[in-house]
Amino acid sequence: MLEDRKRTSYLALRPDNAPLGFAEICIREYANGCTAQPVPFLEGIWIDPKHRRQGVGRTLVEKMTADLIEQGFHEICSDAGIRNRRSHRAHQNWVLLKLSG
Repeated sequence: MLEDRKRTSYLALRPDNAPLGFAEICIREYANGCTAQPVPFLEGIWIDPKHRRQGVGRTLVEKMTADLIEQGFHEICSDAGIRNRRSHRAHQNWVLLKLSG
């Protein structure tokens, strides 16, 4: 996975280099609901529960978004389980589908 050019991982670290969270993007050939192909897909994101709601996730998403814009992408896809309301709220707080650059 570390050598796969279609995957990029992001880490959020504390000043002492202890992990706060991570996110992973994979470039998929196709994703439902997206207009562009290929398309970046947010495969997973996790933030240490002690550090949630402090902007760590938003910072990871903003960094991913900036990198993807630089690569020429204008869309990101992600999903969440239908009953995972916490994830739905997080998605609503991130502006994942409004890439412009």
